[in-house]
Amino acid sequence: MATAAQPTVKGRLKVGWGCYRIDANGVHYHLDAVGKSVPQEPYCPKGRWRRLPDDFLDALVVARRFMGAPNAEYPWLKFGYLSDGKIYATDNQVLVEVDVGDHTLPATLFRSGDIKVLSSQGTSPARMLVAKTLNAFSWDDGSWVQMHRFGSGLVPAKDGSGFRPHYPRTYTVRDQIKSLLTYQWREPTHSIADDQRSDLLAIIQKHKRNPVVGISSKQIRVQEAGDASMVTEIDFGFPTKTESYWPGSALKKALAVADKIDFSGKPACFTFPKGRGLIVASSNRVLNV
Repeated sequence: MATAAQPTVKGRLKVGWGCYRIDANGVHYHLDAVGKSVPQEPYCPKGRWRRLPDDFLDALVVARRFMGAPNAEYPWLKFGYLSDGKIYATDNQVLVEVDVGDHTLPATLFRSGDIKVLSSQGTSPARMLVAKTLNAFSWDDGSWVQMHRFGSGLVPAKDGSGFRPHYPRTYTVRDQIKSLLTYQWREPTHSIADDQRSDLLAIIQKHKRNPVVGISSKQIRVQEAGDASMVTEIDFGFPTKTESYWPGSALKKALAVADKIDFSGKPACFTFPKGRGLIVASSNRVLNV
């Protein structure tokens, strides 16, 4: 649920979720118990506002690519986690760590929809406030937005490091991602050429039914699930001793941002500007020749 007020003079921020809404003219309304709109003066959240790095929103947008869809069994997949100056996100196929540039920012979490609202302003927010049940952001022109964290299914971790599922769990989601990045990490050395990236992404996109991608040092093969006749081969590869197989959906996300990648083992490791990630999902299905 989101609450917003004080849109910019361009009127780009128009939020209609939760108990509050903003109309096209910037008039702030409160919805009463029977759903009737009652005009109300906007207010600005109170508390300790922290200055944000200039490219904070860029980091959130990158992390959003790797946030999972809402899932009753794994509710924590739909969030991005800010902790120790980094944003952690995973969809259970790929996980990433994005550096936001300020390690003193308080720990909190974001839904995909929260990031869409922030992006609607067109510029990165200048300040952030983290309270017990909400996040709030403001811009230098006076506009602001607040987002309640109700229904997240998560509670603050006792050590203050972030959030964990509401049932007992040893590690926070952030800690699990961080642990994998620490112990499974290999520094990638193979740079991805732009033409290789665009060619491979186009072919994966062409094979729409759960494509599997076979990667060797000499070539790449993409096959559509359940159809041995739908195979495309590309005459370049990535340094690796043996051919490995990866879900096309996972590769698409990683390749869209990666500047270097390593397929020499599992999981695959990749880097991108101000971040790194692992492709943890692999495919055991050998491609038909």
